[in-house]
Amino acid sequence: MPWIESSLTPKPTHHKQLTENDEITKLPDFSYHQGNYMTVRRLCVKYSHNMLSRVTMILSPADSRNPAVDLHAYDQSWYRRGRGALIVVLWDLVQSFLIQPSPHPFYAWRRFWYRVFGATIGENVLLRKSVRCNYPWKLSIGHNSWIGDEATLYCLQHIHIGENVVISQQSYLCSGTHDHRDPHFGLIVRPIVIEDGAWVALGALVMPGITVGAGALIGARAVLTKNALPWTIYQGLPAHSVGQRILNLREHHELPHTPSLDN
Repeated sequence: MPWIESSLTPKPTHHKQLTENDEITKLPDFSYHQGNYMTVRRLCVKYSHNMLSRVTMILSPADSRNPAVDLHAYDQSWYRRGRGALIVVLWDLVQSFLIQPSPHPFYAWRRFWYRVFGATIGENVLLRKSVRCNYPWKLSIGHNSWIGDEATLYCLQHIHIGENVVISQQSYLCSGTHDHRDPHFGLIVRPIVIEDGAWVALGALVMPGITVGAGALIGARAVLTKNALPWTIYQGLPAHSVGQRILNLREHHELPHTPSLDN
């Protein structure tokens, strides 16, 4: 039947013959000559594999030029906690079952346990029951200072808090971190000093090795990465100075004294 044969005969096109070395930058045109079909199919598969390889490289940037982080090789054998493993476990139990469940006004009870485990705690220090401290033997707090609810004193290195200091709720004093350039995530520990009269406000983060000068104010949610000058207010991420902290002593002396609600 001639009309059937003519309908099955491929129509001539003006496209050139494709080879496997040809680049495809768009979807293939399936109106090509039937003889090019298998070549087009192989090129589509090759193109798909190339695209998959590029996506894999983007999602997995670590290769032979940029070695992956290897936490299995992490080593802190040089670090000394200051107490044996048994004391560390005992402190964790005391903190969880004797300090945190204690009634709100039991400040003397909490000061007692901190001192038993080696902390230097001054007179009239107010430690809220939800304060967290990993190694109290690396902690010293001066007279009349307040440590607020859910504050964290991360004492991988010594943390010194002076007199009349306020560490507000959810603040974090972090004396340890890791080297982000080290594929083995090397440990870094540096002491923190909070000088007399300073205030670390709600949720602020003080990084390792930082000194907060006397009377300085670190604003809420600030991240302090450099030393704070005395009687200076810091805000932001990273924290920067925004002004001077000036006490209104005249009005204070004129007003009658109101006892703190924390007492």
